[in-house]
Amino acid sequence: NAQCNSLTKWFEVGARWHSAPYFLLDVPLALPDTKSAVIQYVKNQLEELINFLEHHTGRRLSLDRLVEVMDLANRACRLWKEILEMAALRPAPFSFFDACIHMGPIVTWRGTELAVEYYRRIKAELEECAARGEYPVPEEKYKLYWDHIVIWPRIRWLSEFFARHQALVACSQYTHAWAREFDLARPLESLAETYAREFVNHSFKQRLEFKLALMRRFRVDGFILFSNRSCKPCSLGLYDKRRLLIERAGIPGIVLETDMADPRYFNETQVAERLEMLFEQLEGGRRT
Repeated sequence: NAQCNSLTKWFEVGARWHSAPYFLLDVPLALPDTKSAVIQYVKNQLEELINFLEHHTGRRLSLDRLVEVMDLANRACRLWKEILEMAALRPAPFSFFDACIHMGPIVTWRGTELAVEYYRRIKAELEECAARGEYPVPEEKYKLYWDHIVIWPRIRWLSEFFARHQALVACSQYTHAWAREFDLARPLESLAETYAREFVNHSFKQRLEFKLALMRRFRVDGFILFSNRSCKPCSLGLYDKRRLLIERAGIPGIVLETDMADPRYFNETQVAERLEMLFEQLEGGRRT
């Protein structure tokens, strides 16, 4: 449950639909003074999960095999992070919208040779594109930060809208959240530590620092915060965050209110107006 609050319900419904066993791994807020207790709490649940799976599958967990899978996950994640970092180039051969398409394997194939090979090929292809001068936004003028998940039904519309304004959405906490690193010498402890530090499980101040770090690393010119009806944990306090990010980063930003999956909540006119407001601020070099 360290993600959008709707996800636990999706899988609960799926479990009922398929008459399948259902295990909820609870990951509470990992505040600085409680983090060690939270990690131990998550580790205890991982041990419960092992017992749950062994009972329902009739198969014993092999720690050696787990370490092999985590090693493959590390290799794929390192490649994924290297690919994401290519969006910091000016102009960049890769954008956030590309990342939302190519993140599929890091979500569903992580821990397999297939994922490692997929990202090896993607990285090589992007390097060739950069060498040939082929870019998603050839006349790139602005780099932007997009906070949180993409609006899935309108990826093409958004991508084309930003491209028309010579803007490349370069980074997001969402796509970077899958670039993990596991300690193979401590498999269960490392899993617990990794999943306990999802950005959803941190304080307002910590989340703000995460965003600022990405904005500075990618040297963005502006930002978009996405208030997502289907993900309340990621959408809390966005107007306060907008104000603080403008003050501390010295760049303009807006909040979009819509939904990641339900197209009924996407008002094209309103979204376009909000984005045009951002581009007016970028053009004028103003802060509001």
